[in-house]
Amino acid sequence: MFVLAVAGRAKFALLLALLPATATVIGATVLLQTPTPAELFGIGLVMPALLIGGDPMPVEQGAAGRSTGLIEFTHDEASAR
Repeated sequence: MFVLAVAGRAKFALLLALLPATATVIGATVLLQTPTPAELFGIGLVMPALLIGGDPMPVEQGAAGRSTGLIEFTHDEASAR
């Protein structure tokens, strides 16, 4: 999975979530296929979830500016006392 290594987990998950919607749009425009109401309903549920979702966990940036996939934990001395 070359894309996973290049894009990172968050962007890869976004692309996977958009894949059915993209396939439906291409099928409707290029192949003149009509999506079923269930397909449209499913896409209608996924799109708001993507807008509401976002990136729940901050990740550490590597030297090249790409996500390393590791969560950076900081130690607060005041809370340790």
